[in-house]
Amino acid sequence: MAVTITNIVNVASTAVFTASGNVAVTDILIFNTDSHTGSFFHWKLNLVPSGDSVTVNNLLFNSDGGSGFSVPIAYGSNIHVNTVSGMVANKWLLANGDKFYIDLDSTGNTSTNWSGSPAGVPLNVFVNYMSL
Repeated sequence: MAVTITNIVNVASTAVFTASGNVAVTDILIFNTDSHTGSFFHWKLNLVPSGDSVTVNNLLFNSDGGSGFSVPIAYGSNIHVNTVSGMVANKWLLANGDKFYIDLDSTGNTSTNWSGSPAGVPLNVFVNYMSL
């Protein structure tokens, strides 16, 4: 089992994992390290096949989708992506070059920490995976 850690310090679409070879991704954890009560992000997760780009056709989850699960990332909170739906057995089998992207929406974020020095207050994304 291996782990990659990506610190997201902006709201642009960020590649948080790129498969090198065939791998099974077992869990993705997103943690908002900000202590300010106004720190709040909706988020999107895309699984992009090698050579493709982020589009609505490869969107896995949108926390502000208007119905179903709406799970924003608040200050000091964390989300296990593979348990958002309540299904703890979700695993993703990726081929070489497939990528997970996370896109943040900071519209509701009023944290002065993020606006002042976002590099010091990241969202940490942990991806657990194993080679096949």
